Order: sequence, then C-alpha cells, then structure tokens
Amino acid sequence: MKLSQMQDLGGCRAIMSGIEAVDRLFALYRGHSAETLFESEGFLKCYDYIREPKRDGYRGVHVVGRYFARREVSQPWDGYRIEVQLRSRLQHAFATTVETVTTFTREPLKFGGGPDEWKRFFSLMGSALAIREGTAIVPGTPKDQGELTRELREITKQLKVRPRLAGWARALKRLPRRNVKRFKYLLLVLNVTDNTIKVTGFIDRRRAGQALNELEKTKREDLDAVLVWVDSVRELKAAYPNYYADTGQFINALNLALRA
Repeated sequence: MKLSQMQDLGGCRAIMSGIEAVDRLFALYRGHSAETLFESEGFLKCYDYIREPKRDGYRGVHVVGRYFARREVSQPWDGYRIEVQLRSRLQHAFATTVETVTTFTREPLKFGGGPDEWKRFFSLMGSALAIREGTAIVPGTPKDQGELTRELREITKQLKVRPRLAGWARALKRLPRRNVKRFKYLLLVLNVTDNTIKVTGFIDRRRAGQALNELEKTKREDLDAVLVWVDSVRELKAAYPNYYADTGQFINALNLALRA
C-alpha cells in the first residue's frame, strides 16, 4: 500500500464538552473552503459513528481528507491522507477504557476481537452513553432502558468491571513512581476484596509466566492477576495521557447508568 493511500498516516483528535459542541465543530469542517486542510472537491470519507454507532459500542465522528501544503517545505507531504476524530468527553472516556482493557487483558477488543463478555459489555455501555447523550443506540442492544440496565448490571458484576478498572488505573498512576525502566513485564495482582493492587516487575518472560501460573493455581476468586508488557503500558500512557481521569469518568458514567 502506498503512503498516500493510508487512511491514518497522520491525524488529530478533538475532545469536546458534549454532543452539541461536536456538532458545531463538525459543521465547521463541512463548511470548508479550498484553502483548508481538505481537498476543495470535498471530503474523501466521513464516518458518523454517533448517528450510526458501531456494533462494538464505539461512537464518534471520523473525517478523512488530504493534507494541503501551504509552504514549500511541506510539499513532500502534499496530498497525504489525514484523519480527524471528533468526540465528546464521554465518548473519549469510552475509547480510553477500551484501550485500557485491551492493554491489561491482552485481548484485541480495540480491533473487534476478544471475549464475547467484554464485547457485550462495551456494546451495552455504548448504548447507555448514547441514551444519556440523546443519540442513536448501538445495534443489537435492548431498546428498552430497563432491560438494557438489567443486562448491563449483570455483566458488570460478572466481569468485575468496576474494581478491575479502578485497580488498573491506580496501577498505571503509580508506575511513574516505580523503577520499571529495567523491566519488560509487569504482573498486576488485584485483590477485589480489599481493593488493593500489587505490581511486580520482571525481566525474564519465563519467570513472569511462572509467577502468574503459581497465582492461578491458588484458584482464589478474590485475586485477579494479569501479566502485561511494559511497552504496551507506556504506549497507552503516551496515547492517552489523561487515562486516569478518563477511566474515572467512565466508571462514574457506569455507576450512573446502573442506577437508571
């Protein structure tokens, strides 16, 4: 594939206060002129996942255009595609949480894979947020809010979503104060009973795997252990620098949805 054909060679993301702000910003892009970022004949592609949510629960607006070089020094990049993502704060908190769960479970939820239970949870939560924002719900989820809330409550309990998310977020927040530069793997052990988390670093993958296996042999239901790569955690922190606040906002939104 040629670089000029790649959809996300470059891009940016705008996080707005709410749906109305997203709509206003989107209207500005729709009213572009030939001197703007995009081609004069119009958008290459526009994906409105707010009006038509994805089945995995993702919502937001993606606009794909071509870079318009205004200076000679920028000419090498002229014509390359660039993507602009427009999201509300709730939609961004949702996306951040998907990234977080993908990192800590090592399941490809971001790309449509992973366990059915987690995929169902995010589909349901996508609809709960859509109802709160007054937009279209996710296909394949209950249209009745009471039924939606009941199913969401059951799967949230089954997956231990709230203690897991809170524990992982705390672990991420602690990492800058830990000497993890020399480690390649991190073993995170969340105790869902006393709401504590222990982080142990490893250089050798085999030893890290052995430590995880020993914990799993105990069959303690109050312990939730995951093994993650340090690089994947760093990538998450770099891509979502406000992950702690965003995850907290998601948990608050989940609590509100479960009280509906």
